[in-house]
Amino acid sequence: MDKRIELELRGRDPSEVTELNLDNCRATAVSGLTEDFKSLETLSMINVGLTSLKGLPPLPSLQRLDLSENRLSGNLDQLLCCPHIEYLNLAGNKISTLEVLEPLKKLEELRSLDLFGCELAASDDYRKNVFEDEDETEDFAPGDDEETDEAGSPRGVKRKHDGDDDDENGEDAKREA
Repeated sequence: MDKRIELELRGRDPSEVTELNLDNCRATAVSGLTEDFKSLETLSMINVGLTSLKGLPPLPSLQRLDLSENRLSGNLDQLLCCPHIEYLNLAGNKISTLEVLEPLKKLEELRSLDLFGCELAASDDYRKNVFEDEDETEDFAPGDDEETDEAGSPRGVKRKHDGDDDDENGEDAKREA
């Protein structure tokens, strides 16, 4: 992973990097990524082989994190060092219980969580229980920015934020239903 980061930098200072793609570089834990990546907004580590997020440094600007197709099964508290994550993709990992996701409740800006292909996602009601308040969540739906599976079924859960369901008159859509 260290060599890949060096290649991706292309001579730039880490503090200037806003996007970093470390897909398919083999590692079981995060290495070579430092606090110097203070402007990093998007980080992709798809199919790396991660079993742990140990080594993930504080990344204060990180908003999008793709950890899909790894072997993560727990210890997600390390993500709390990146408090501004809005989009988190954990699809294809070994997440099997809601308890594993408990630390994510502390990520107040998390709006979208993809768990497609995780054992937990086979449960019918997991979406209602991911975030503390069931009224704050909605399924990914066909036509949303987030992907659906081949059958058009939702891939994950979104947390609603103020204004997400307002109609033209500023009325909450749920009150009308």
